[in-house]
Amino acid sequence: MSPDQNATQSQDSSPREDQTRANFRGRGWLSLKLDPWDLVAASGVVLSTATILGFLGGLSWFLDLFSHFRIQYLLGLLITATLLLFNRRRKAPAIFIGFALVNLCTVAPFYLGNETPQLPGSHPRRALLMNVNTEKGSPTKVAGAIRDLHPEFVVLEEVSDRWISDLADALREYPHSVSMPREDNFGIAVYSRHPFASSEIAQLGSEDLPSAVVEVNLPEGRVTLIATHPLPPSGRENSLSRNEQLEAVAERVRQAKSPVLLLGDLNATP
Repeated sequence: MSPDQNATQSQDSSPREDQTRANFRGRGWLSLKLDPWDLVAASGVVLSTATILGFLGGLSWFLDLFSHFRIQYLLGLLITATLLLFNRRRKAPAIFIGFALVNLCTVAPFYLGNETPQLPGSHPRRALLMNVNTEKGSPTKVAGAIRDLHPEFVVLEEVSDRWISDLADALREYPHSVSMPREDNFGIAVYSRHPFASSEIAQLGSEDLPSAVVEVNLPEGRVTLIATHPLPPSGRENSLSRNEQLEAVAERVRQAKSPVLLLGDLNATP
């Protein structure tokens, strides 16, 4: 092969190689050129998928975790749909608004439900529930809230011996109480201005976790107050334990012989 032929082949292949290199640099798999509007649409797809998964909690404890964020899904989908409308897209916003309405219909009854009719001779009672956080909570702030709100019943969760001692002065106006302080974030205490007809620290479910069941004598009659704090659903076993405890609470409600007030950190957002 002559030198001229070699030069011709080199010249013929050089433009091709240059184009290949240019394509690799400009549109190769390492390039991250993304359309911001596609990212907005992708976020809507994620929120829509999470909306569906939230209804499948009966299949898996992990899927049940998606049920806790209906308000966030609702707001996120509305924002996503609005942004895409500004981009003159129509189909995707319509779908996302549909999923937003699904979340709205799921949570609206909790906020817009009919008020319970007041029975003749009864009047409103004020109760205060506080999860105080055993290690990091502020007894001074909790005591201030009790004094400011002046409730008739106080339920404190995650209380230890130290907490009960630190709050003794703020709770002097509550002569009737039942408690089981603990150091593991599951201590519980109930305080009342009204006398107890009965009181007990009960184990509801299979876990060794205290709940308080108290029957209170009010001027218009008795009321049963149940305070409980199941485990958070942070795994399969904890999720099953939480559900078992909530079922046991429901059974105690059915067995009660007087109107029931249920208070607690139920670890079940819906």
